Amino acid sequence: MAVGPNFLAPQTTPQSNRQIKYDGSKTLGAHIVRYGFAFNHIQGGGFAKFFSIAPVVISDPSLFDPTLCGARACDPGNPLDYPVAFIDMGNGQGFSTEHPAFGFPAGGLGPDNRLAFYVGDTWKVLSNLTLNYGVRYLRDTGRTDSDLPGIPALNNLLPHFPNLGDPIRQNNLNFAPQLGIAWDPWKNGKTVFRAGAGLFYENTIYNNVLFDRPTRLPQGAFLQVGLPCTGPGGADPGGVPVPSGTLAVPPNVCAQGTSTTPITIGDAASSIAAFQAQYQAASPFQLLPNPGYVATLLGQGLSIGSNAVPLTFGPNFLVPRSLQMNIGVQREIRPGMVLTADYVRNVNTHSLLGIDLNHVGDTRFFNMAGALAAIQSVVGATCAPGGVTQANASAAVACYLAATPGATF
Repeated sequence: MAVGPNFLAPQTTPQSNRQIKYDGSKTLGAHIVRYGFAFNHIQGGGFAKFFSIAPVVISDPSLFDPTLCGARACDPGNPLDYPVAFIDMGNGQGFSTEHPAFGFPAGGLGPDNRLAFYVGDTWKVLSNLTLNYGVRYLRDTGRTDSDLPGIPALNNLLPHFPNLGDPIRQNNLNFAPQLGIAWDPWKNGKTVFRAGAGLFYENTIYNNVLFDRPTRLPQGAFLQVGLPCTGPGGADPGGVPVPSGTLAVPPNVCAQGTSTTPITIGDAASSIAAFQAQYQAASPFQLLPNPGYVATLLGQGLSIGSNAVPLTFGPNFLVPRSLQMNIGVQREIRPGMVLTADYVRNVNTHSLLGIDLNHVGDTRFFNMAGALAAIQSVVGATCAPGGVTQANASAAVACYLAATPGATF
């Protein structure tokens, strides 16, 4: 059950587009040459003051304790009688970039100066054979935080990604060739074979910048979701630790002293609201050291890949791209009736996906000797007197489970 204001409000995301575009064609003998260009100036902006109207207090039914309410028994039907598990509270800021836009002092996205041009040709090679070919060029700016310097503290932090702290690549060579053919083998206009292939690029949405940029700037006034304490249910991994600096959490916000002596939501409500007001007052809109800066978070013991240290773009970023292919035949059965059969395939060659550095359980890294040694260390000589092998591993495990009450494998 959820009550109270929407934690995603208030927010707004204005955008303006100013575009100029031209397309033309020219017939030159057996050729029809097509060409054109487009320029689109895209400015995004806005704010999203998540968790800022009121804090989000979360509990868990498994934590319910009827003795927490003092002289009266806690009511399982009253959400205020449940213990505080953890709290999310916004710092009162709603911006994710340092650029002013649309009358706001920050939160500007881009601008993206999107440039595209193309040239192509339809060539009537023979009376029954037509060839289409061409190339398109595309370039987006302001979509990947490639304007920011690198972060040397990230280099060599991950063994499989030693250059993580390098600047993000700006993709400047996005050429998209296309080729197609149409053939009427019997020259009677009733049957045609077609085939084609081409590269096609996608852009990356501004939302990726919203979540990436606040982590890369050492100074700013950005939205932060604060976690004031670890209650009996643990901590929400989606924010940054509080206190920071001189801001201290009152003892009656999440627990009375320690997480083993919890407090109900109803008893803690006034203290939680007062502390959020204090937290927001300590986070004015001015360019101060950014508590969400990746190097700061790493210094606090958080790790890359956790929700607290999100990095959307890697230094080797490539614009998402796919190769599309088709081949087909079209046959006129009788006037007004046409049969068409096509095979179409789309293959991603670049994808905006995270790099999974956790290979636990990955068969590519399976070590048979290590696995058998690990089983041997658990089952011991009783269930595998001659040692664990691939042939007797299952029997050794079954023997151990049968002889050890409560054991799992």
